[in-house]
Amino acid sequence: YLASLGHRNFFHIAGPTAWLSARNRRAAYEEAIDYRGLTSCGTATGDWSPASGYKAGQEIAKLAQVTAVVAANDQMAIGVIRALYEKGILVPDDVSVFGWDDMTEGAYMIPSLSTVHMDLEALGARSMKELLARIRGITTPTETLTLDPMELVVRESVGPARTTA
Repeated sequence: YLASLGHRNFFHIAGPTAWLSARNRRAAYEEAIDYRGLTSCGTATGDWSPASGYKAGQEIAKLAQVTAVVAANDQMAIGVIRALYEKGILVPDDVSVFGWDDMTEGAYMIPSLSTVHMDLEALGARSMKELLARIRGITTPTETLTLDPMELVVRESVGPARTTA
């Protein structure tokens, strides 16, 4: 989506490497960058907290070429937005910021946070069904675990890419 808005220079804030979800999100980011022929201007590893997003945002503010940030969760995206704001960098006019998880508060921020929504309730139900089947010794068909539907929630924190220096 961000590439369709003209963004070519990205920065990723990954979650902790011990978390499978963080590793998967980082891999998806890297795959998308490569597939689309875009530029990754760097990756910082956070700890899921707004403070770690804020710290990464302070570094991102020094990188004039970055026009879009993809954070591995909404809390880190919030920290990025705050750090950029304090440096006089406007979201989304100067830099677009995208989170992940669609936390409720994201819709009420200024700017409201663009994010990825996942149906965690459906995932939990499916996982519980599989666990119970295994406990009961029932063999279930192997299927690829996907989160359907996963959807982009586009709000005010993203916009067209600005012309970079």
